Amino acid sequence: HMGENGSGAVAKLAHNTIVGINNLALAEGFAIAAKSGLPAGLFLELVQLGSAGSKAAELKGRKIIEHDFSNQFSLALMLKDLKLASALTDGSGIPAPMLNQAKSLFQAGETQGFGEEDLSSVVKLYEAWIGQKIGDKTV
Repeated sequence: HMGENGSGAVAKLAHNTIVGINNLALAEGFAIAAKSGLPAGLFLELVQLGSAGSKAAELKGRKIIEHDFSNQFSLALMLKDLKLASALTDGSGIPAPMLNQAKSLFQAGETQGFGEEDLSSVVKLYEAWIGQKIGDKTV
């Protein structure tokens, strides 16, 4: 129970905003590491042991490395929630630059046809940008 009627819906949108942003941060970090020649498995271990450790890294790190985009929570559903969160922040006058960037990136993923895949498939945008798959160098 989060409070008045509707508070639970707001909490869900705020929570999923964090989930979307965290998953993009993980994808971006993986892209930097992969393009720089770091082994994906070792990099994931570092992330999980360091202050960048997160539920995103725990739940999606191996999926990204193994290119397992079987759907746990779809990219399309994440985009739906980010659009709803964006409408909420727009209507409330709440600045949300990271939310808006996340919404744009998940929209790009849906445009590329990843909508029915797991939300971690957004990493494929980064792979296209760096010209290689994240898990090419794993340990």
